[in-house]
Amino acid sequence: MSGILHSRAWIAWLCASLILSACGSALAWSYPPLPSQPATAGAPGAVQSPGLSGLLVVQHPGGRLRLHRLDLTSGQDLPGYPALYFGANFFYRFSPDGKQLAAVLYPRANSARDAELRLIDLHAWRSVSIPLELDNWASLLQFSPDGNLLALATAEPHNELFLFDLARGVELTSLVVEQPIAAMQFTRDGRSLMLYQTRVSYPSLEPEAPLVALLSTPQLEILWQTELDGLRHGLYSLPGKEGEDPHAPENSEWLTPGIAFSPNEDLLFIAHAERERITRVDFSARKLSHLEIRPRLSVLERLLWLTARPASAKMFQGASKQALFSPDGLRLYVLGWVDDAAQQADGEWQFTRRTLGLQAIDPRSGQALDHLDTQATDMSLAPDGKSLALRNYAYGPDPSPPGTQIVSLPGFAPLASLEGQVAFPALSLEGAPLLFSITDEQGPAQQVSVLDGATFQPLAAWKDGLYRAWVIPR
Repeated sequence: MSGILHSRAWIAWLCASLILSACGSALAWSYPPLPSQPATAGAPGAVQSPGLSGLLVVQHPGGRLRLHRLDLTSGQDLPGYPALYFGANFFYRFSPDGKQLAAVLYPRANSARDAELRLIDLHAWRSVSIPLELDNWASLLQFSPDGNLLALATAEPHNELFLFDLARGVELTSLVVEQPIAAMQFTRDGRSLMLYQTRVSYPSLEPEAPLVALLSTPQLEILWQTELDGLRHGLYSLPGKEGEDPHAPENSEWLTPGIAFSPNEDLLFIAHAERERITRVDFSARKLSHLEIRPRLSVLERLLWLTARPASAKMFQGASKQALFSPDGLRLYVLGWVDDAAQQADGEWQFTRRTLGLQAIDPRSGQALDHLDTQATDMSLAPDGKSLALRNYAYGPDPSPPGTQIVSLPGFAPLASLEGQVAFPALSLEGAPLLFSITDEQGPAQQVSVLDGATFQPLAAWKDGLYRAWVIPR
């Protein structure tokens, strides 16, 4: 995948990188607002499947948002489910059993003040408000395994952490942390909270090593904390450019490692952005270890991975990886890409992106098990864990077309290719596997589709000028 940006976009790109780094994996499911009221009943060749419903946020006059429970084949609200207030901006997460939705709601779209926490019972279609003293944007929400506790982390500059008892509807504890929380998860017994924190020193360079911490619940007291020496996450000077202006594209690089918690152990795995290495954090044993990835690649593929790190400051501006686990925890999937930069004769900077493909890695040994050449820079598992959606976004004024490739797991056998569509696998509220898709068109021309998650056949399609947003279980 390739594309072009110019130097006037450098600051915006850098700020976006900072925001994405602070938010970590919670933004993996973020995508643009969607138009979703059907202009026709179903798509051409649609397979009618009554009884499927999903959640849709709709912007009403005055900028207020409402949460609708939508019949996915007719596009109409389900009878008996009146639309619920959803603020003017929001951040959400589903409970582990999928029966509740926790949402931080902001009454003004561009202000983080006066937020409230809503807990919505999706079966009874009732919501309760939990008092929330928050004047900052939420960046992470995480339920405990039993669904009784909810942790909320906020973005910079305040870096706060809140813990709520959902059964009683009260805040238990809050804590101001010095460094942004980029990822968090409760331990399997729910008695502790595992944190991964960045130490970004913007606008200067050379951030200190990231931290991991283990906090008790509900007290949020530190049980264990350590630095991840040798791991780089943030903005760094390129060789020979130390002390130079970090805003100039030729002076710095942004590194974003892939971060994934194990689904069945209290472990955190971090795939280094610029090297073939994994840092393993064992929160139960309170120790660190490292795995060198042993690629099962061809000579050419291995050369591409090894040369992701630049030799020249003029042709490299960052490396990123995304990581996630198979449901059984036996495979770690790592997706990688590199952003390069070169100054043109007119003084403008041209940015291009090189994708490094997808690897399946044994998290116990570091052995690479499979490799797939793909242009994707984003991925997510199907709810049953048997397939992976690989998304390729448009990049720059002359990008390769966006699309989604669906591959089977394990093995990466191709199942479907959705050209011009960005698709997210999820469940209907009744538990049926679906794909929620948008086309690459903008404004009134944009189309939204719902596809059967097993056959990939269309169930319904929407196309009009109204901008809306799906609320999909992550």
